[in-house]
Amino acid sequence: MNNKRMKRDDDELPPQTAAQLKQFRRVSPADVEQARLGMEQQYGVKITPRRAGPGRPPKGDLKYQHLNMRVEPVAFARVKAKAHKLGIKYQTFINQLFASV
Repeated sequence: MNNKRMKRDDDELPPQTAAQLKQFRRVSPADVEQARLGMEQQYGVKITPRRAGPGRPPKGDLKYQHLNMRVEPVAFARVKAKAHKLGIKYQTFINQLFASV
């Protein structure tokens, strides 16, 4: 598969007018459910609702602190290998290391 971005012609997506932009709105869960039911009726196929995955932690009270740091590749590889051996993700392993300090 080619990783280069596809070029698009400017004609494909004409600029939106201010009136069109005012009509935009977010899709609500009720809209999604209505579309799902409509597709089930139209195509005669049962579509199971999508379950929310772990995703991002909720905004507001920060559950986690974002961290950006440089680590030697060998040290990072050891952390990832140890986490894999324990059957957990490396971020979880690092959290457990710092929680025990």
